[in-house]
Amino acid sequence: MRLAAVMGKEGVERTAQLLAQAQRRISPDSIRELGFLLFHEAEKQHHTEDALLFNGLVTAWADITGKARRFAGIPTAIQDGFNMNGED
Repeated sequence: MRLAAVMGKEGVERTAQLLAQAQRRISPDSIRELGFLLFHEAEKQHHTEDALLFNGLVTAWADITGKARRFAGIPTAIQDGFNMNGED
């Protein structure tokens, strides 16, 4: 996964820029899940360097996706109030 390599070399900002472009074609949740699975596979195969790259990507995912939304111009969800009456 290119995002993991970019994260390792160029950091969160550049990774978020790439994710902003990629999320037009694939769900960010699918990318995160793949990163998680690749981390476990690399760990199982004792590929420490690869495992660290994927772990770094998954660990920083909330920050990456937040910045990717900003780059893509996608507004974050905002809850404007609570319904305390139990009605929809």
